[in-house]
Amino acid sequence: MEERGYWGFLGSGADFPVGNVSFFLFYSGHVAGSVIASLDMKRMHRWELAFLFDTLNLLQVVRLLSTRGHYTIDLAIGVGAGMLFDSLAGKYMKKAMAEGGDVLYTNLPHLS
Repeated sequence: MEERGYWGFLGSGADFPVGNVSFFLFYSGHVAGSVIASLDMKRMHRWELAFLFDTLNLLQVVRLLSTRGHYTIDLAIGVGAGMLFDSLAGKYMKKAMAEGGDVLYTNLPHLS
């Protein structure tokens, strides 16, 4: 028999607290990835594409909230995680370039 939630939706362990856990936190990787893509487009001065990514990401947030795919805090942390990971990747790139590499992975053998 199917178990239905309060509004008639199918229930799952992620929808409602399970056992002693009163809060389930897992940031939205979809939102984080879209934020990273938007920041990258802004860095490349592709403003129209960055605006498109931001708009689609906003629609994605609305979709995830309305379908209860994530909690609100998960989406906010997804935005923060995207900004953090983009910043860390930028620092890595600067360090790699400062160490004399024109292109990353130049010392790896090419597959033929």
